[in-house]
Amino acid sequence: MRFRTIDGLRGIAAMAVVIFHLNAATRVTFGEWLPPTVEWIFRSGHFGVDIFFVISGFVIAYSIRSAAPTIAFARRRSVRLDPSYWTAIFLEIAVQAIVIRFAFSDAPLPSLGQVFSHFLYLQNLLGLGDIVDIFWTLCFEIQFYLALVLFLVLRRQLDGWLGRPTAEWLATTALSVLRNLSTALRQSFSLFREQFLLSLSFQVD
Repeated sequence: MRFRTIDGLRGIAAMAVVIFHLNAATRVTFGEWLPPTVEWIFRSGHFGVDIFFVISGFVIAYSIRSAAPTIAFARRRSVRLDPSYWTAIFLEIAVQAIVIRFAFSDAPLPSLGQVFSHFLYLQNLLGLGDIVDIFWTLCFEIQFYLALVLFLVLRRQLDGWLGRPTAEWLATTALSVLRNLSTALRQSFSLFREQFLLSLSFQVD
């Protein structure tokens, strides 16, 4: 089943990401040549990534709403994502090899370990870096898929163990705790740094 609203949101999110990167590229050559309001809109295009993650959460949950995920389900996800992703990896390595061959760069080609980690979407967890910078989003998306599917499977199991009302309450509470913990961890370092610098300034005064 297809949802036209979801397809429309995908289009909006894709265009937002495109204008974000287009703006970043043109600023290298032309500087800040756009009116401030338009510049702000273009710079806000990165929120398209957030829209994609929300859509992914809905699509995955809807796809396995009545049955556990199967090999066929995983295969459909793979067919939609992997071919273009792998093609982009090979094209990037080919371009890098050509650049090195004609002495335009002395940067090394990606190692076999780095390439292999990309096929498993693990380069960020292994600290090997991305062959193309924007691949970080795919790592998070695949890891999010796995985490969400496992959570939904466990949630379905809890229905039989604890009863549906208790399972729903427990799942909602767990999601709320994880969400708040994630936000706290993301902000804690910057907050700690600001408080530390502020305390130093008071000591100097």
